[in-house]
Amino acid sequence: MVVTRPSFLARYKKFQTQDPEIVDFALEQAKEFVATSLWGQRRDTGIMLLMAHFLEMEDAQTAETGGRAIAMASGSGSASPSAQQDDFQLTTYGRRYKMLKDELLVGTLSPRVDDEDEWDGNIKFGIGFPI
Repeated sequence: MVVTRPSFLARYKKFQTQDPEIVDFALEQAKEFVATSLWGQRRDTGIMLLMAHFLEMEDAQTAETGGRAIAMASGSGSASPSAQQDDFQLTTYGRRYKMLKDELLVGTLSPRVDDEDEWDGNIKFGIGFPI
């Protein structure tokens, strides 16, 4: 499967109200960070998780910026706590993406999807990279 805006939105219905240009931009960004050489047949999973993370962060930053503006206007503005945290830890999608990437890097998760042509949405843990 090739990840497209429609396939992403069918899987992650929460983002259906997002501006299509923002979703397309998240898709292009995610493709740059998810290398086939590491992710193998799990690349679509990585792209979708990273897209969802980017979109969730976009929403959070918009809300945070608005909240800071209101706080500053009222005289109680403060620094952003998210600026001091690992970006991927701020969303469920980012944590899942990082967990899968880490498992692929150390070899406890195989880049193969048990000889399936398409990912069915269920994470399958393997014993490591094929020898």
